[in-house]
Amino acid sequence: LVVIDAARRLDDEMKEALVTLMLRAAASRGRIEASVDEDEGVVKTTRNASKKEVVREKFAVVLNKVDIVEPKEKLLDIATIVGEMGDECVRYIERECPTYEEERDVESDNALTGPDPEVLEQMYPPVFYISALKDDGVDDVLNHLLSRTTPCSDWPVPANEAALMSPLERVEEVIREKIYRCLHREVPHQVRQVNRMFRTVAP
Repeated sequence: LVVIDAARRLDDEMKEALVTLMLRAAASRGRIEASVDEDEGVVKTTRNASKKEVVREKFAVVLNKVDIVEPKEKLLDIATIVGEMGDECVRYIERECPTYEEERDVESDNALTGPDPEVLEQMYPPVFYISALKDDGVDDVLNHLLSRTTPCSDWPVPANEAALMSPLERVEEVIREKIYRCLHREVPHQVRQVNRMFRTVAP
């Protein structure tokens, strides 16, 4: 989601930041998912895509604080500008480094001109108008996100756990992170983390 403060003026600096975010989102090729093969005991990675790829948008634009934008015609102008920026970012990415692979006849003109216009139309980002403070339009965004979730039969983390690491492993990771913050780029080889004691205190 590219969330924009609709009450703020769209100056050049903000437009540049939005274009950067949109280009990165449009260039996304999906999430890499890890699964454990119980028979082989190895971790396999697969990309979140089926053999027949579904064409859809890579990101959505959310205009927040629409309730305080006056006059409302200004809101439509903002949506038009941002929408055109998003569409142009999608066209640029699919022209320069396509993320959607479709079967094309190498002898046809489409093989040289890029994706079909109908395909691009499905990849253009939708625009949502919301007021998070008044909970107006938020359900539309949530429903959109739910419609884009990855179907999954097995959850990698049990419902009653926050992570696959044990409490001791999590503490070690926190300590290691604090060491990284005190050093430049990497931990010297002579630094060795030793946990002398770990005790769980009852709440």
